[in-house]
Amino acid sequence: MKNIKLVALDLDGTLFNHESRISRRNLDTIKKATELGIAVVISTGRPLNGLPFDQIKGSGIGTSATRAEILSKLVAKKYLKLNKKTQIITPEFLGEMVYDVVDSSIRSLLNPELTASWEKGLTYMSEGTITEDEYMAKLENYIAKWVNGVKGLNNQGYLRKKFDEAAVYYKK
Repeated sequence: MKNIKLVALDLDGTLFNHESRISRRNLDTIKKATELGIAVVISTGRPLNGLPFDQIKGSGIGTSATRAEILSKLVAKKYLKLNKKTQIITPEFLGEMVYDVVDSSIRSLLNPELTASWEKGLTYMSEGTITEDEYMAKLENYIAKWVNGVKGLNNQGYLRKKFDEAAVYYKK
């Protein structure tokens, strides 16, 4: 399984059993995959508000701290735009700018393995393997390391170029 980085699961007929529930076997398999650093995501034709958050919360996929809920929040805050008819999400200008800043400054934040490792830490915390203080200390150290790295960058010229390139598509 070393080459597997991501597993995308459909809901109906794949992840769900005949009772439209996630079986214990599937939950255990998802947990093992996330412990191995494999990102597990949902790939479905359902709209965001049609996802069964009550079943997938805490399973290692689609928790409120990740994926679908974050997309909903980004749409509400105008970083993304959701076409309600087609369910296609596209970036707003601000969202594109945030992506460019992260891509050029802290690219590792765009890696699904990072989300999987955070979810793994949350799982360990909920199981009592590590304390909340230990988890938060690790997270704070990670953030401090990257913030200090970004402070040392001199990429304003590059970011201005990306801003100007994207701006032409958003003028009204």
